[in-house]
Amino acid sequence: MIEETVRYSCRSCGSPNIIRNGTNKCGNPQYHCRDCGAYRVLRPKEQYTAAHKAQVLRWLRAWVAQLPSLENTLLPAEAGDVLEMDEVVSFVGEKFFQRWLWTAQCRRTCKSLSFSKTDTYMELVTRWFILEHNLRIRLSLTL
Repeated sequence: MIEETVRYSCRSCGSPNIIRNGTNKCGNPQYHCRDCGAYRVLRPKEQYTAAHKAQVLRWLRAWVAQLPSLENTLLPAEAGDVLEMDEVVSFVGEKFFQRWLWTAQCRRTCKSLSFSKTDTYMELVTRWFILEHNLRIRLSLTL
């Protein structure tokens, strides 16, 4: 059997003379260097900054920009097509912080036509009627 041994060294001075010394406030194991006296974690977890998030958003926007438009991907409407609306209510922190998420989907093609998040049920109903007007069809809303 082959065993690999990994040798760690101090991040401050590079000395291999380190010992484990409890954990830091995040629960990561902390090590003490006997040569320079530093107390550190071996490999700190990377924290995501606003720059990281901005980079991910740029990647997503570039990916979405190269996708074909929704009008080009939808199949033409047929008589008897049924659109389904599904809503989810979530509470953020407290019960009075309701957030509504809804989707409109064609039953025949299984394509999602629209989605939105709203803060109140009335915004949800308003957006439903706007969708009905834009698609020029009669939709039924069941509660």
